[in-house]
Amino acid sequence: MDEIDDQRLFELLDRYVSALEAGDGEQCRGWLAANPQLRDMAQCLNALGQFSVAGPAPSNSRVSNYSAAPGTSPSSKPSSGKHSSSKISPDLDETLPPASRSVGTESHSEAPALGEFGKYELLEEVGRGGMGVVFRARQRDLNRIVALKMILCNRLAGGEDVKRFYREARAAGSLRHPHIVGIHEVGQIHGQHYFAMDFIPGTSLAGLARSQSLDAEQAARCLVSVARAVQYLHEHGIIHRDLKPSNILLDRAGSAYVTDFGLAKVFADGDDRTQTGVILGTPGYMPPEQAAGRISQISERSDVYSLGAILYELLTGRPPFREDSPLNTLLQVLESEPTLPHQLNARIPPELERICLKCLEKDPSRRYPSASAFADDLERYLLREPIEAKPAGFTDRILRWARRETGLAARLAIMAAAIVIVEAEHLLNHRPLTYHIEIKLTFAVWAVLAFVFQWLLRRERTAGLARLAWAVTDPVLLMVVLILADNIGPILVGYPVLVTASGLWLSGRLVLVSTVGCILSYALLLVIRHEPTAQPHYPLIFVTALAVIGSIVAYGVHRVRTLSRYFEQSRRP
Repeated sequence: MDEIDDQRLFELLDRYVSALEAGDGEQCRGWLAANPQLRDMAQCLNALGQFSVAGPAPSNSRVSNYSAAPGTSPSSKPSSGKHSSSKISPDLDETLPPASRSVGTESHSEAPALGEFGKYELLEEVGRGGMGVVFRARQRDLNRIVALKMILCNRLAGGEDVKRFYREARAAGSLRHPHIVGIHEVGQIHGQHYFAMDFIPGTSLAGLARSQSLDAEQAARCLVSVARAVQYLHEHGIIHRDLKPSNILLDRAGSAYVTDFGLAKVFADGDDRTQTGVILGTPGYMPPEQAAGRISQISERSDVYSLGAILYELLTGRPPFREDSPLNTLLQVLESEPTLPHQLNARIPPELERICLKCLEKDPSRRYPSASAFADDLERYLLREPIEAKPAGFTDRILRWARRETGLAARLAIMAAAIVIVEAEHLLNHRPLTYHIEIKLTFAVWAVLAFVFQWLLRRERTAGLARLAWAVTDPVLLMVVLILADNIGPILVGYPVLVTASGLWLSGRLVLVSTVGCILSYALLLVIRHEPTAQPHYPLIFVTALAVIGSIVAYGVHRVRTLSRYFEQSRRP
Protein backbone atom coordinates (compact mmCIF):
# COMPACT_ATOMS: atom_id res chain seq x y z
CA MET A 1 0.00 0.00 0.00
CA ASP A 2 1.28 3.48 -0.90
CA GLU A 3 2.36 5.69 1.94
CA ILE A 4 -0.03 8.51 2.80
CA ASP A 5 1.22 12.08 3.15
CA ASP A 6 1.67 13.72 6.53
CA GLN A 7 -1.39 15.96 6.22
CA ARG A 8 -3.70 13.04 5.48
CA LEU A 9 -2.05 10.94 8.20
CA PHE A 10 -2.69 13.59 10.85
CA GLU A 11 -6.26 14.04 9.66
CA LEU A 12 -6.77 10.29 9.91
CA LEU A 13 -5.11 10.26 13.33
CA ASP A 14 -7.49 12.97 14.52
CA ARG A 15 -10.48 10.97 13.26
CA TYR A 16 -9.03 7.85 14.93
CA VAL A 17 -8.77 9.60 18.31
CA SER A 18 -12.31 10.94 17.96
CA ALA A 19 -13.63 7.45 17.16
CA LEU A 20 -11.64 6.06 20.07
CA GLU A 21 -13.21 8.63 22.38
CA ALA A 22 -16.65 7.58 21.14
CA GLY A 23 -15.84 3.92 21.78
CA ASP A 24 -16.10 2.98 18.09
CA GLY A 25 -13.62 0.07 18.23
CA GLU A 26 -14.78 -1.45 14.93
CA GLN A 27 -13.93 1.70 12.96
CA CYS A 28 -10.57 2.03 14.73
CA ARG A 29 -9.62 -1.55 13.90
CA GLY A 30 -10.45 -1.01 10.25
CA TRP A 31 -8.26 2.07 10.03
CA LEU A 32 -5.36 0.35 11.78
CA ALA A 33 -5.57 -2.69 9.51
CA ALA A 34 -5.62 -0.55 6.35
CA ASN A 35 -2.90 1.94 7.37
CA PRO A 36 0.33 0.55 8.89
CA GLN A 37 1.59 4.12 9.44
CA LEU A 38 -1.45 4.86 11.57
CA ARG A 39 -0.74 1.73 13.63
CA ASP A 40 2.76 3.06 14.39
CA MET A 41 1.29 6.39 15.45
CA ALA A 42 -1.32 4.64 17.57
CA GLN A 43 1.35 2.63 19.37
CA CYS A 44 3.23 5.86 20.01
CA LEU A 45 0.06 7.42 21.44
CA ASN A 46 -0.39 4.39 23.67
CA ALA A 47 3.14 4.74 25.04
CA LEU A 48 2.60 8.46 25.69
CA GLY A 49 -0.74 7.76 27.31
CA GLN A 50 0.77 5.16 29.65
CA PHE A 51 3.66 7.54 30.44
CA SER A 52 1.30 10.42 31.22
CA VAL A 53 -0.37 8.67 34.17
CA ALA A 54 2.86 8.86 36.15
CA GLY A 55 2.44 12.59 36.66
CA PRO A 56 0.15 15.50 35.94
CA ALA A 57 -0.61 16.14 32.29
CA PRO A 58 -1.46 19.42 30.62
CA SER A 59 -5.19 19.92 30.56
CA ASN A 60 -5.15 20.62 26.83
CA SER A 61 -3.03 17.61 25.94
CA ARG A 62 -5.24 15.40 23.90
CA VAL A 63 -2.49 12.90 23.23
CA SER A 64 -2.03 12.06 26.91
CA ASN A 65 -5.72 11.49 27.44
CA TYR A 66 -6.25 8.56 25.10
CA SER A 67 -4.89 5.09 24.64
CA ALA A 68 -3.81 3.88 21.25
CA ALA A 69 -6.24 1.01 21.16
CA PRO A 70 -9.87 0.71 22.16
CA GLY A 71 -10.26 -0.93 25.52
CA THR A 72 -7.06 0.39 27.10
CA SER A 73 -7.06 2.60 30.13
CA PRO A 74 -7.16 6.33 29.41
CA SER A 75 -6.33 9.16 31.74
CA SER A 76 -9.20 11.53 31.24
CA LYS A 77 -12.42 12.88 32.55
CA PRO A 78 -15.45 10.62 32.64
CA SER A 79 -17.70 10.71 29.67
CA SER A 80 -20.65 12.98 30.06
CA GLY A 81 -22.90 10.42 28.38
CA LYS A 82 -25.68 8.54 30.06
CA HIS A 83 -23.42 5.65 31.05
CA SER A 84 -21.53 7.76 33.56
CA SER A 85 -24.71 8.16 35.51
CA SER A 86 -25.14 6.14 38.67
CA LYS A 87 -28.63 5.20 37.52
CA ILE A 88 -28.78 2.03 35.44
CA SER A 89 -31.35 1.97 32.68
CA PRO A 90 -33.95 -0.79 32.96
CA ASP A 91 -33.42 -1.63 29.28
CA LEU A 92 -30.08 -3.45 29.18
CA ASP A 93 -29.55 -3.19 25.43
CA GLU A 94 -30.07 0.58 25.49
CA THR A 95 -27.48 0.99 28.23
CA LEU A 96 -24.74 -0.81 26.31
CA PRO A 97 -22.13 1.37 24.65
CA PRO A 98 -20.26 0.04 21.62
CA ALA A 99 -18.11 -2.94 22.52
CA SER A 100 -14.43 -2.24 23.00
CA ARG A 101 -11.86 -4.52 21.45
CA SER A 102 -8.12 -4.34 21.70
CA VAL A 103 -5.89 -4.31 18.68
CA GLY A 104 -2.25 -5.01 18.15
CA THR A 105 -0.18 -7.63 19.90
CA GLU A 106 -0.40 -6.51 23.52
CA SER A 107 -1.01 -8.99 26.31
CA HIS A 108 -4.62 -9.93 26.76
CA SER A 109 -4.32 -9.68 30.54
CA GLU A 110 -2.69 -6.24 30.72
CA ALA A 111 -4.47 -4.05 33.25
CA PRO A 112 -4.72 -0.26 33.17
CA ALA A 113 -1.79 1.52 34.76
CA LEU A 114 -2.21 3.12 38.18
CA GLY A 115 -2.93 6.82 38.20
CA GLU A 116 -5.72 9.12 37.06
CA PHE A 117 -8.85 7.53 35.60
CA GLY A 118 -11.43 10.23 35.09
CA LYS A 119 -12.63 11.41 38.49
CA TYR A 120 -10.99 8.37 40.08
CA GLU A 121 -7.41 7.77 41.13
CA LEU A 122 -6.37 4.13 40.77
CA LEU A 123 -4.37 3.28 43.89
CA GLU A 124 -3.68 -0.45 43.60
CA GLU A 125 -4.91 -3.60 41.90
CA VAL A 126 -6.74 -5.81 44.38
CA GLY A 127 -7.95 -8.68 42.18
CA ARG A 128 -8.73 -9.96 38.73
CA GLY A 129 -10.78 -12.68 37.15
CA GLY A 130 -11.64 -14.14 33.78
CA MET A 131 -12.96 -10.88 32.31
CA GLY A 132 -12.29 -8.05 34.74
CA VAL A 133 -9.78 -6.40 36.99
CA VAL A 134 -10.59 -4.61 40.26
CA PHE A 135 -8.73 -1.62 41.68
CA ARG A 136 -8.86 0.17 44.98
CA ALA A 137 -9.49 3.74 43.90
CA ARG A 138 -10.19 7.16 45.38
CA GLN A 139 -13.21 9.03 44.04
CA ARG A 140 -11.91 12.57 44.14
CA ASP A 141 -15.19 14.51 44.00
CA LEU A 142 -16.59 12.71 47.08
CA ASN A 143 -13.20 11.95 48.64
CA ARG A 144 -14.03 8.30 49.32
CA ILE A 145 -12.39 4.95 48.65
CA VAL A 146 -14.22 2.67 46.23
CA ALA A 147 -13.55 -0.52 44.31
CA LEU A 148 -13.40 0.09 40.57
CA LYS A 149 -14.02 -2.88 38.29
CA MET A 150 -13.34 -2.74 34.56
CA ILE A 151 -12.91 -5.07 31.62
CA LEU A 152 -9.28 -6.10 31.26
CA CYS A 153 -7.30 -3.83 28.98
CA ASN A 154 -6.17 -5.17 25.63
CA ARG A 155 -8.62 -8.05 25.97
CA LEU A 156 -10.64 -9.02 22.90
CA ALA A 157 -13.87 -8.02 24.58
CA GLY A 158 -16.84 -8.79 22.39
CA GLY A 159 -20.42 -7.76 22.69
CA GLU A 160 -21.24 -10.65 25.03
CA ASP A 161 -18.39 -9.67 27.36
CA VAL A 162 -19.67 -6.11 27.56
CA LYS A 163 -23.24 -7.33 28.04
CA ARG A 164 -22.15 -9.55 30.89
CA PHE A 165 -20.21 -6.67 32.44
CA TYR A 166 -23.23 -4.37 32.35
CA ARG A 167 -25.54 -7.20 33.38
CA GLU A 168 -23.49 -7.54 36.56
CA ALA A 169 -23.84 -3.81 37.26
CA ARG A 170 -27.55 -3.93 36.51
CA ALA A 171 -28.13 -6.98 38.72
CA ALA A 172 -26.44 -5.42 41.76
CA GLY A 173 -27.12 -1.74 41.11
CA SER A 174 -30.61 -1.61 42.63
CA LEU A 175 -29.87 -3.88 45.61
CA ARG A 176 -29.54 -2.45 49.09
CA HIS A 177 -28.62 -5.06 51.67
CA PRO A 178 -26.07 -4.94 54.52
CA HIS A 179 -24.35 -8.08 53.22
CA ILE A 180 -24.33 -7.32 49.48
CA VAL A 181 -21.65 -5.14 47.87
CA GLY A 182 -23.38 -2.03 46.51
CA ILE A 183 -22.86 -0.47 43.06
CA HIS A 184 -22.46 3.34 42.88
CA GLU A 185 -21.80 4.18 39.25
CA VAL A 186 -21.44 2.49 35.90
CA GLY A 187 -20.17 3.81 32.57
CA GLN A 188 -17.19 4.09 30.29
CA ILE A 189 -14.33 6.49 29.79
CA HIS A 190 -13.17 6.63 26.18
CA GLY A 191 -14.01 3.00 25.48
CA GLN A 192 -12.97 1.61 28.90
CA HIS A 193 -16.03 0.14 30.63
CA TYR A 194 -16.11 0.34 34.42
CA PHE A 195 -18.32 0.44 37.45
CA ALA A 196 -17.65 1.68 40.96
CA MET A 197 -18.76 -0.25 44.03
CA ASP A 198 -18.23 -0.45 47.77
CA PHE A 199 -14.66 -1.18 48.77
CA ILE A 200 -14.50 -3.88 51.45
CA PRO A 201 -11.15 -3.69 53.30
CA GLY A 202 -10.24 -7.20 54.33
CA THR A 203 -10.09 -10.49 52.46
CA SER A 204 -12.32 -13.02 50.76
CA LEU A 205 -13.73 -16.14 52.32
CA ALA A 206 -11.34 -18.11 50.11
CA GLY A 207 -8.38 -16.15 51.47
CA LEU A 208 -9.52 -16.67 55.04
CA ALA A 209 -9.97 -20.42 54.49
CA ARG A 210 -6.42 -20.62 53.08
CA SER A 211 -4.85 -18.69 55.93
CA GLN A 212 -6.60 -20.38 58.83
CA SER A 213 -8.98 -23.21 59.64
CA LEU A 214 -12.49 -22.25 60.71
CA ASP A 215 -14.26 -24.20 63.40
CA ALA A 216 -17.79 -25.46 62.81
CA GLU A 217 -19.53 -22.60 64.61
CA GLN A 218 -17.54 -19.91 62.79
CA ALA A 219 -18.41 -21.49 59.46
CA ALA A 220 -22.10 -21.75 60.37
CA ARG A 221 -22.34 -18.12 61.54
CA CYS A 222 -20.63 -16.87 58.40
CA LEU A 223 -22.97 -18.83 56.13
CA VAL A 224 -26.07 -17.57 57.97
CA SER A 225 -25.43 -13.98 56.90
CA VAL A 226 -24.45 -15.05 53.38
CA ALA A 227 -27.61 -17.15 53.04
CA ARG A 228 -29.78 -14.23 54.22
CA ALA A 229 -28.18 -12.03 51.55
CA VAL A 230 -28.80 -14.71 48.90
CA GLN A 231 -32.41 -14.96 50.02
CA TYR A 232 -32.68 -11.20 49.49
CA LEU A 233 -31.41 -11.70 45.94
CA HIS A 234 -34.01 -14.36 45.30
CA GLU A 235 -36.79 -12.17 46.65
CA HIS A 236 -35.73 -9.52 44.12
CA GLY A 237 -35.79 -11.95 41.21
CA ILE A 238 -32.05 -12.66 40.97
CA ILE A 239 -30.19 -15.98 41.04
CA HIS A 240 -26.48 -15.54 41.57
CA ARG A 241 -25.27 -18.71 39.75
CA ASP A 242 -21.62 -18.27 40.77
CA LEU A 243 -21.52 -18.42 44.55
CA LYS A 244 -18.09 -19.51 45.79
CA PRO A 245 -15.67 -18.51 48.58
CA SER A 246 -13.78 -16.00 46.40
CA ASN A 247 -17.07 -14.15 45.75
CA ILE A 248 -17.73 -13.70 49.46
CA LEU A 249 -15.79 -10.74 50.88
CA LEU A 250 -15.03 -10.28 54.56
CA ASP A 251 -14.32 -6.94 56.23
CA ARG A 252 -11.97 -6.57 59.16
CA ALA A 253 -14.80 -7.23 61.61
CA GLY A 254 -15.57 -10.55 59.93
CA SER A 255 -18.86 -9.51 58.29
CA ALA A 256 -19.52 -11.23 54.96
CA TYR A 257 -20.58 -9.54 51.70
CA VAL A 258 -21.79 -11.19 48.49
CA THR A 259 -20.28 -9.83 45.30
CA ASP A 260 -19.59 -10.63 41.61
CA PHE A 261 -22.93 -10.82 39.80
CA GLY A 262 -21.38 -11.48 36.39
CA LEU A 263 -23.41 -14.68 35.94
CA ALA A 264 -26.54 -13.55 37.76
CA LYS A 265 -29.83 -14.50 36.17
CA VAL A 266 -32.54 -11.87 36.41
CA PHE A 267 -36.00 -13.39 36.01
CA ALA A 268 -37.29 -10.42 34.02
CA ASP A 269 -34.39 -10.58 31.52
CA GLY A 270 -34.54 -12.28 28.18
CA ASP A 271 -31.13 -13.76 28.87
CA ASP A 272 -29.98 -15.78 25.87
CA ARG A 273 -27.54 -17.63 28.08
CA THR A 274 -30.40 -19.62 29.60
CA GLN A 275 -30.39 -21.92 26.57
CA THR A 276 -29.88 -25.61 27.22
CA GLY A 277 -26.27 -26.72 26.73
CA VAL A 278 -24.59 -23.53 28.00
CA ILE A 279 -22.33 -24.25 31.00
CA LEU A 280 -21.79 -21.27 33.28
CA GLY A 281 -20.09 -20.97 36.64
CA THR A 282 -17.23 -22.59 38.56
CA PRO A 283 -17.22 -26.42 38.27
CA GLY A 284 -16.44 -27.20 41.91
CA TYR A 285 -19.38 -25.18 43.24
CA MET A 286 -22.09 -25.51 40.59
CA PRO A 287 -25.11 -27.81 41.02
CA PRO A 288 -25.64 -30.81 38.69
CA GLU A 289 -28.37 -29.08 36.65
CA GLN A 290 -25.96 -26.22 35.95
CA ALA A 291 -23.04 -28.57 35.23
CA ALA A 292 -25.21 -30.44 32.71
CA GLY A 293 -25.99 -27.20 30.87
CA ARG A 294 -29.68 -27.33 31.81
CA ILE A 295 -29.61 -23.62 32.51
CA SER A 296 -33.38 -23.22 32.15
CA GLN A 297 -33.79 -25.55 35.16
CA ILE A 298 -31.69 -23.38 37.44
CA SER A 299 -33.68 -22.04 40.37
CA GLU A 300 -33.17 -20.68 43.87
CA ARG A 301 -32.28 -24.23 44.95
CA SER A 302 -29.26 -24.06 42.65
CA ASP A 303 -27.81 -21.27 44.78
CA VAL A 304 -28.64 -23.39 47.84
CA TYR A 305 -26.40 -26.13 46.40
CA SER A 306 -23.57 -23.60 46.02
CA LEU A 307 -24.05 -22.44 49.61
CA GLY A 308 -23.68 -26.06 50.69
CA ALA A 309 -20.50 -26.37 48.62
CA ILE A 310 -19.08 -23.28 50.35
CA LEU A 311 -19.97 -24.73 53.77
CA TYR A 312 -18.34 -28.03 52.75
CA GLU A 313 -15.08 -26.23 51.91
CA LEU A 314 -15.09 -24.24 55.14
CA LEU A 315 -15.53 -27.48 57.11
CA THR A 316 -13.09 -29.70 55.21
CA GLY A 317 -10.62 -27.33 53.53
CA ARG A 318 -11.57 -28.38 49.97
CA PRO A 319 -14.61 -28.11 47.69
CA PRO A 320 -16.94 -31.12 47.35
CA PHE A 321 -15.41 -32.04 43.99
CA ARG A 322 -11.91 -31.13 42.81
CA GLU A 323 -10.32 -33.08 39.97
CA ASP A 324 -7.31 -32.46 37.75
CA SER A 325 -9.37 -30.70 35.06
CA PRO A 326 -12.66 -28.77 34.91
CA LEU A 327 -14.34 -31.42 32.78
CA ASN A 328 -13.43 -34.21 35.21
CA THR A 329 -14.80 -32.05 38.01
CA LEU A 330 -18.04 -31.57 36.08
CA LEU A 331 -18.34 -35.34 35.63
CA GLN A 332 -17.92 -35.80 39.37
CA VAL A 333 -20.58 -33.18 40.04
CA LEU A 334 -22.97 -35.02 37.71
CA GLU A 335 -22.28 -38.61 38.71
CA SER A 336 -20.56 -38.91 42.07
CA GLU A 337 -21.16 -38.08 45.72
CA PRO A 338 -18.77 -35.95 47.76
CA THR A 339 -16.59 -37.59 50.37
CA LEU A 340 -18.38 -37.46 53.71
CA PRO A 341 -17.11 -34.35 55.53
CA HIS A 342 -16.30 -36.24 58.75
CA GLN A 343 -13.92 -38.48 56.77
CA LEU A 344 -11.86 -35.38 55.98
CA ASN A 345 -12.34 -33.68 59.35
CA ALA A 346 -13.38 -35.86 62.25
CA ARG A 347 -14.31 -32.82 64.38
CA ILE A 348 -17.29 -31.86 62.21
CA PRO A 349 -20.55 -32.21 64.17
CA PRO A 350 -22.97 -34.70 62.58
CA GLU A 351 -25.78 -32.10 62.56
CA LEU A 352 -23.72 -29.68 60.49
CA GLU A 353 -22.69 -32.49 58.15
CA ARG A 354 -26.37 -33.35 57.57
CA ILE A 355 -27.16 -29.70 56.81
CA CYS A 356 -24.28 -29.55 54.34
CA LEU A 357 -25.21 -32.80 52.57
CA LYS A 358 -28.86 -31.78 52.30
CA CYS A 359 -27.74 -28.75 50.27
CA LEU A 360 -25.61 -30.99 48.04
CA GLU A 361 -28.40 -33.35 46.99
CA LYS A 362 -28.36 -34.18 43.26
CA ASP A 363 -32.12 -33.83 43.08
CA PRO A 364 -33.06 -30.15 43.62
CA SER A 365 -36.36 -31.15 45.24
CA ARG A 366 -34.43 -32.80 48.10
CA ARG A 367 -32.45 -29.68 48.93
CA TYR A 368 -33.63 -26.87 51.17
CA PRO A 369 -36.45 -25.05 49.36
CA SER A 370 -34.77 -21.68 49.89
CA ALA A 371 -31.65 -20.00 51.18
CA SER A 372 -33.75 -18.79 54.10
CA ALA A 373 -34.61 -22.37 55.09
CA PHE A 374 -30.90 -23.21 54.96
CA ALA A 375 -30.08 -20.24 57.19
CA ASP A 376 -32.88 -21.22 59.61
CA ASP A 377 -31.42 -24.72 60.03
CA LEU A 378 -27.95 -23.28 60.62
CA GLU A 379 -29.38 -21.06 63.34
CA ARG A 380 -31.11 -24.06 64.92
CA TYR A 381 -27.75 -25.80 65.00
CA LEU A 382 -26.10 -22.75 66.62
CA LEU A 383 -28.89 -22.60 69.22
CA ARG A 384 -28.54 -26.37 69.86
CA GLU A 385 -32.10 -26.97 68.69
CA PRO A 386 -33.21 -29.96 66.57
CA ILE A 387 -32.49 -29.40 62.91
CA GLU A 388 -34.72 -30.25 59.96
CA ALA A 389 -32.07 -32.18 58.00
CA LYS A 390 -32.63 -35.86 58.80
CA PRO A 391 -30.12 -38.71 58.51
CA ALA A 392 -30.25 -40.61 55.23
CA GLY A 393 -32.09 -43.94 55.19
CA PHE A 394 -30.38 -47.28 54.61
CA THR A 395 -31.16 -47.42 50.88
CA ASP A 396 -30.02 -43.83 50.37
CA ARG A 397 -26.77 -44.53 52.21
CA ILE A 398 -26.05 -47.54 50.00
CA LEU A 399 -26.80 -45.64 46.79
CA ARG A 400 -24.71 -42.66 47.88
CA TRP A 401 -21.87 -44.93 48.90
CA ALA A 402 -21.92 -46.61 45.49
CA ARG A 403 -21.80 -43.22 43.72
CA ARG A 404 -19.12 -41.95 46.06
CA GLU A 405 -16.91 -45.07 45.96
CA THR A 406 -17.51 -46.02 42.32
CA GLY A 407 -14.28 -47.96 41.83
CA LEU A 408 -14.71 -49.98 45.01
CA ALA A 409 -18.39 -50.66 44.36
CA ALA A 410 -17.70 -51.81 40.80
CA ARG A 411 -14.96 -54.23 41.89
CA LEU A 412 -16.99 -55.63 44.74
CA ALA A 413 -19.82 -56.24 42.28
CA ILE A 414 -17.40 -58.07 39.94
CA MET A 415 -16.14 -60.17 42.86
CA ALA A 416 -19.67 -60.98 43.96
CA ALA A 417 -20.56 -62.15 40.46
CA ALA A 418 -17.40 -64.27 40.29
CA ILE A 419 -18.11 -65.82 43.69
CA VAL A 420 -21.62 -66.76 42.58
CA ILE A 421 -20.21 -68.47 39.47
CA VAL A 422 -17.56 -70.34 41.46
CA GLU A 423 -20.02 -71.36 44.15
CA ALA A 424 -22.51 -72.62 41.58
CA GLU A 425 -19.81 -74.66 39.91
CA HIS A 426 -18.66 -75.92 43.34
CA LEU A 427 -22.14 -77.09 44.32
CA LEU A 428 -22.88 -78.71 40.98
CA ASN A 429 -19.59 -80.63 40.81
CA HIS A 430 -19.05 -81.26 44.54
CA ARG A 431 -15.58 -79.74 44.74
CA PRO A 432 -13.47 -80.39 47.86
CA LEU A 433 -13.59 -77.94 50.76
CA THR A 434 -9.98 -76.80 50.21
CA TYR A 435 -10.93 -75.62 46.73
CA HIS A 436 -13.78 -73.64 48.25
CA ILE A 437 -11.58 -72.05 50.95
CA GLU A 438 -8.67 -71.11 48.64
CA ILE A 439 -10.85 -69.21 46.22
CA LYS A 440 -12.77 -67.46 49.00
CA LEU A 441 -9.48 -66.46 50.63
CA THR A 442 -8.24 -64.99 47.34
CA PHE A 443 -11.41 -62.95 46.99
CA ALA A 444 -11.06 -61.79 50.61
CA VAL A 445 -7.52 -60.53 49.94
CA TRP A 446 -8.76 -58.84 46.76
CA ALA A 447 -11.56 -57.11 48.68
CA VAL A 448 -9.21 -55.93 51.44
CA LEU A 449 -6.81 -54.45 48.88
CA ALA A 450 -9.74 -52.75 47.13
CA PHE A 451 -10.73 -51.05 50.39
CA VAL A 452 -7.10 -50.00 50.98
CA PHE A 453 -6.81 -48.53 47.48
CA GLN A 454 -10.11 -46.69 47.86
CA TRP A 455 -8.87 -45.22 51.15
CA LEU A 456 -5.69 -44.03 49.45
CA LEU A 457 -7.73 -42.48 46.63
CA ARG A 458 -9.32 -40.05 49.09
CA ARG A 459 -5.92 -38.50 49.75
CA GLU A 460 -4.56 -36.27 47.01
CA ARG A 461 -0.93 -37.23 47.65
CA THR A 462 -1.55 -40.95 47.17
CA ALA A 463 -4.45 -40.91 44.68
CA GLY A 464 -2.31 -41.29 41.55
CA LEU A 465 -0.24 -44.13 43.02
CA ALA A 466 -3.41 -45.87 44.26
CA ARG A 467 -4.97 -45.84 40.78
CA LEU A 468 -1.81 -47.27 39.22
CA ALA A 469 -1.45 -49.97 41.88
CA TRP A 470 -5.11 -50.86 41.48
CA ALA A 471 -4.73 -51.23 37.71
CA VAL A 472 -1.76 -53.59 38.21
CA THR A 473 -3.16 -55.62 41.11
CA ASP A 474 -6.57 -56.49 39.66
CA PRO A 475 -5.27 -58.60 36.72
CA VAL A 476 -2.86 -60.41 39.07
CA LEU A 477 -5.60 -61.35 41.54
CA LEU A 478 -7.96 -62.36 38.76
CA MET A 479 -5.20 -64.64 37.44
CA VAL A 480 -4.87 -66.27 40.90
CA VAL A 481 -8.62 -66.94 40.96
CA LEU A 482 -8.48 -68.45 37.47
CA ILE A 483 -5.52 -70.65 38.42
CA LEU A 484 -7.46 -72.03 41.37
CA ALA A 485 -10.75 -72.45 39.52
CA ASP A 486 -11.42 -75.67 37.63
CA ASN A 487 -13.68 -74.14 35.01
CA ILE A 488 -12.23 -70.81 33.93
CA GLY A 489 -14.47 -70.15 30.93
CA PRO A 490 -17.18 -67.95 32.53
CA ILE A 491 -14.66 -66.05 34.69
CA LEU A 492 -12.47 -65.03 31.72
CA VAL A 493 -14.97 -62.24 31.08
CA GLY A 494 -13.32 -60.51 34.03
CA TYR A 495 -10.40 -59.40 31.85
CA PRO A 496 -12.41 -57.26 29.39
CA VAL A 497 -14.47 -55.97 32.30
CA LEU A 498 -11.30 -54.77 34.06
CA VAL A 499 -10.03 -53.09 30.89
CA THR A 500 -13.36 -51.33 30.40
CA ALA A 501 -13.57 -50.30 34.06
CA SER A 502 -10.11 -48.68 33.84
CA GLY A 503 -11.62 -46.06 31.53
CA LEU A 504 -13.59 -44.67 34.48
CA TRP A 505 -10.36 -43.03 35.68
CA LEU A 506 -10.25 -40.96 32.45
CA SER A 507 -6.53 -41.64 32.12
CA GLY A 508 -5.10 -43.10 28.94
CA ARG A 509 -2.02 -44.28 30.80
CA LEU A 510 -4.11 -46.29 33.25
CA VAL A 511 -6.08 -47.85 30.41
CA LEU A 512 -2.77 -48.88 28.79
CA VAL A 513 -1.45 -50.29 32.07
CA SER A 514 -4.66 -52.23 32.67
CA THR A 515 -4.76 -53.61 29.10
CA VAL A 516 -1.12 -54.72 29.14
CA GLY A 517 -1.57 -56.14 32.65
CA CYS A 518 -4.60 -58.19 31.57
CA ILE A 519 -2.82 -59.52 28.46
CA LEU A 520 0.29 -60.52 30.46
CA SER A 521 -1.87 -62.02 33.19
CA TYR A 522 -3.79 -64.11 30.66
CA ALA A 523 -0.57 -65.24 28.96
CA LEU A 524 0.93 -66.27 32.30
CA LEU A 525 -2.30 -68.08 33.15
CA LEU A 526 -2.00 -70.18 29.98
CA VAL A 527 1.60 -71.05 30.81
CA ILE A 528 0.80 -72.06 34.39
CA ARG A 529 -2.31 -74.10 33.60
CA HIS A 530 -0.76 -75.57 30.44
CA GLU A 531 -4.05 -77.01 29.31
CA PRO A 532 -4.27 -78.45 25.80
CA THR A 533 -7.05 -77.01 23.68
CA ALA A 534 -8.78 -78.22 20.57
CA GLN A 535 -8.78 -74.65 19.24
CA PRO A 536 -5.21 -73.27 19.70
CA HIS A 537 -6.10 -70.01 17.94
CA TYR A 538 -8.65 -69.07 20.64
CA PRO A 539 -6.07 -67.52 23.00
CA LEU A 540 -4.80 -65.34 20.15
CA ILE A 541 -8.35 -64.19 19.41
CA PHE A 542 -8.91 -63.42 23.09
CA VAL A 543 -5.67 -61.41 23.37
CA THR A 544 -6.54 -59.52 20.20
CA ALA A 545 -10.00 -58.76 21.61
CA LEU A 546 -8.44 -57.39 24.81
CA ALA A 547 -6.11 -55.16 22.77
CA VAL A 548 -9.01 -53.88 20.65
CA ILE A 549 -11.18 -53.19 23.72
CA GLY A 550 -8.27 -51.36 25.37
CA SER A 551 -7.71 -49.28 22.22
CA ILE A 552 -11.38 -48.32 22.02
CA VAL A 553 -11.51 -47.35 25.70
CA ALA A 554 -8.25 -45.41 25.40
CA TYR A 555 -9.54 -43.56 22.35
CA GLY A 556 -12.71 -42.63 24.21
CA VAL A 557 -10.62 -41.36 27.14
CA HIS A 558 -8.43 -39.41 24.72
CA ARG A 559 -11.50 -37.69 23.26
CA VAL A 560 -12.76 -36.77 26.70
CA ARG A 561 -9.35 -35.43 27.71
CA THR A 562 -9.16 -33.38 24.51
CA LEU A 563 -12.57 -31.89 25.22
CA SER A 564 -11.45 -31.23 28.78
CA ARG A 565 -8.38 -29.28 27.63
CA TYR A 566 -10.49 -27.32 25.17
CA PHE A 567 -13.03 -26.56 27.88
CA GLU A 568 -10.31 -25.44 30.27
CA GLN A 569 -8.60 -23.20 27.71
CA SER A 570 -11.91 -21.66 26.62
CA ARG A 571 -12.53 -20.51 30.21
CA ARG A 572 -9.16 -18.80 30.59
CA PRO A 573 -8.97 -15.01 30.35
